[in-house]
Amino acid sequence: MNLPNMPTPFVRPKTLIRAARINLKSYVRDRNLSAILNMSNIPPDGTAHSQLGQKEAELNSARKSGALSYRIQDHIAVMTALLAEYALSNRIQDG
Repeated sequence: MNLPNMPTPFVRPKTLIRAARINLKSYVRDRNLSAILNMSNIPPDGTAHSQLGQKEAELNSARKSGALSYRIQDHIAVMTALLAEYALSNRIQDG
């Protein structure tokens, strides 16, 4: 994954990244981020990295350990939001 502000190394299964990128087409920040973070007031544009990163790390840990609670659709949703936030952050920085 090549986004300038993305922490490295960030290695995830290609199918997960591909699904998240496809899902970006239907991503609506207000709706999706609110649902993912379970909050009515979402953080300012491009600032949800740490919250999403924490959720993604928890999901990735559950995926790797084979936890029964792991849901790939949740992981895709969080990865989509994470990609969108990094892209938004980069657009804001570029002015």
